[in-house]
Amino acid sequence: MDRDVSFGTALTPDDVRVVQYPEGIAAEGTYGSANQLFIDLNQQNTVLIRMNKNEPVLGYKVSGPGMAGTMSALISDGMRATSIMT
Repeated sequence: MDRDVSFGTALTPDDVRVVQYPEGIAAEGTYGSANQLFIDLNQQNTVLIRMNKNEPVLGYKVSGPGMAGTMSALISDGMRATSIMT
């Protein structure tokens, strides 16, 4: 990340910086290039978990292209989520 971003923020190419890691060092789930993250510039990716500047962008931290930044983006097809107030 090139800046701090919070939940629900639309991610743009200007928000990220490509960094080369030594082979075998990059965290599992990182994107190999900006093109892998921004497949379709007409459909935004949404931040699902707050990320700080210089933090790697991992697959579980952003929605897929065109998906909303809601709980529905975090659960698998066929699954349901519910909240319980105590």
